[in-house]
Amino acid sequence: MLKILRHRILTALAAVGGLAVAAYAQVHEGPRSPGARVTSKINEVAFAYRWCPPGEFKMGASDDATEEYGERFVPQHRVRISNGFWIQETEVTQSQYEMVMGTRPSFWQSRRKLHNPVERVSWFDAVEYCAKLSKLDAGYLYRLPSEAEWEYACRAGTVDPRYGDLMDIAWVFVNTDEGEGSTGHRAVGKKEPNPWGLCDMFGNVAEWCSDWYGPPQSLATSGPSGPKSEEYRVVRGDDCFADCTEHFPGCLAGARGSWRPSEARRTIGFRVVRVPITAKSDEGRTNR
Repeated sequence: MLKILRHRILTALAAVGGLAVAAYAQVHEGPRSPGARVTSKINEVAFAYRWCPPGEFKMGASDDATEEYGERFVPQHRVRISNGFWIQETEVTQSQYEMVMGTRPSFWQSRRKLHNPVERVSWFDAVEYCAKLSKLDAGYLYRLPSEAEWEYACRAGTVDPRYGDLMDIAWVFVNTDEGEGSTGHRAVGKKEPNPWGLCDMFGNVAEWCSDWYGPPQSLATSGPSGPKSEEYRVVRGDDCFADCTEHFPGCLAGARGSWRPSEARRTIGFRVVRVPITAKSDEGRTNR
């Protein structure tokens, strides 16, 4: 009973947070250079975020990929992101998660892996992390990105399925020696970033999004948020198990995945969106 109540509260927090953030962004977020960087420290743990400006992009995959692989892709369609947003430069690390939550649940862990992405966290764990981080960092609200925001940030103005050569931008099966007894994922930020400075958008760990997984509500819409309810939540980016061959089209900007929100896997982590909720915090410390 307590678990069900926790899930309901966290689901409501995620929904309300998204609405509050959108309303604030419309009033306070002014023009910035794409990829502008802001940093912060909380209890001596460092965080970095990159700016994604408002804009339009083609979300989804080509007709060929949609026809061959089905619901893992949706047909390419134009989407407008009405409000710019700050998104974490890397996936949430084990040290960041431990500082906020007081625990390190990862399957692969040691003191040497504090800068590796946290994993084995459920969608509800990720939402709770956002809520607790919001309390620790006065003047800011944290949330998961929507699926549309995630793909927009991943593409960073590019139009190809990947923003660079796979071996240069991602930790995947062929360059992590993945398998029984392996060390799994790698420290964040070691691969080349996309044009907006975001690292590990492909591979390492897949990433939770705020949306339920299902057919898009519209194939031409502004800031789509997915269906109102389903059984699974969206995950994006694939992970260190991804083989990324012609038989499995992994690590592509338009590739979708899903998992039950109450379950945690050693291949799923997340990154967060950071939203200033006061005029003073909006000024921030920005490095270009």
